[in-house]
Parts: sequence; structure tokens; C-alpha cells
Amino acid sequence: MELEVLRNMHFRELENQNRSPETIRFYRQSYAELIGYFGEGHSKLADLNKVTKADL
Repeated sequence: MELEVLRNMHFRELENQNRSPETIRFYRQSYAELIGYFGEGHSKLADLNKVTKADL
């Protein structure tokens, strides 16, 4: 699954659960850091099944 799709699903779920703005901010920052680590448009972000423990 593509990271962007998963991220959007996750944010919708957090909002449906009425999570605090601070919780949502934390996850937004975490996703941004993950994208920054791999680099925008990295092929592994398009198919998360390719991400390994060694990558992380």
C-alpha cells in the first residue's frame, strides 16, 4: 500500500475517534520524518511491503 493512502486513512480514523489535535500533530510530524528519511517519491513509499526492518 502506498504511504500517502495509508496516511490519509489513518488521519480520517484519528478524526473519527476524536483524537486531540496534539495527537494528530504528532502523527503528521512522524509521517513527515519518515518521508524525509526515505526521500520524497522513494519507490519504497509507493509500496510499503518493500520496506524492511533494515530500512527502518
